[in-house]
Amino acid sequence: MLATLPKLSLLCPSCWSSLSCKVTGYNHKLRILLETIIDKIAKFEVKPDRFSVIKVHRDDFKLNVKLQLVALIAEQAAFRQLRSVEQLGYITLLRLRNDSGIHGLQFIIQSIVKDPGHIDTRVEAFLKMFESKLYEMTKDDFKSNVNALINMKLEKHKNSSEESQFYWTEIISGRTPKFDRREAEVDALKKLTQQELIYFFDENIKVGATRNITLSVRVYGNQHLAEYNSQKSEAVQPNTVQIDDIFSFRRSRPLYASVR
Repeated sequence: MLATLPKLSLLCPSCWSSLSCKVTGYNHKLRILLETIIDKIAKFEVKPDRFSVIKVHRDDFKLNVKLQLVALIAEQAAFRQLRSVEQLGYITLLRLRNDSGIHGLQFIIQSIVKDPGHIDTRVEAFLKMFESKLYEMTKDDFKSNVNALINMKLEKHKNSSEESQFYWTEIISGRTPKFDRREAEVDALKKLTQQELIYFFDENIKVGATRNITLSVRVYGNQHLAEYNSQKSEAVQPNTVQIDDIFSFRRSRPLYASVR
């Protein structure tokens, strides 16, 4: 029905608390057009077969919560070591990252005292230090961290904007929408063992891990031009790709299925 009306444009931008609708066309039909859209939205029905076309990859709740738990345990340790002890930079963050269903850990460090190459070596050193911390963690500490993450997930939405953000994230994230995600992840956390978390770290995050893939984005300031020129002339390390042209590199990669 909507396709038969002239010059319809329905926009849903990346905002968390609203739906933006823009209509264009002949003046005498604009009201009809807008009323038609509002009626469709008001009477919207979710059909189960709609979701069959957007299952783009496996969404493993157990893998998700393992990464979230590692991030929770490592976050304060990373700030204390890299920011407070080594004083690499005022901005020092460790956080989760999700790019269209591709999950990972992200370190963000902005420094005027050390160059990006040096910072990369310190991040690797931290991961090796954290490795020992994870191995030596007591059962009580492990359970405490698991419970802390469960409590965070069970917190009720504080307002409609926060609740809307949760549902929109499911829709636009590039993964199969799961609107009871929090409950499913809590269930996965309750079944998680300490040894499973260690095995996950060893396989995916540990320096030199078989499934560890690292992207280092280095931005050099004027005070580190000498280090930039020196490091640029160095031989590329084994199993490392130096990306000088982002667009050419992106075109060289295989496509990954996505709903976008």
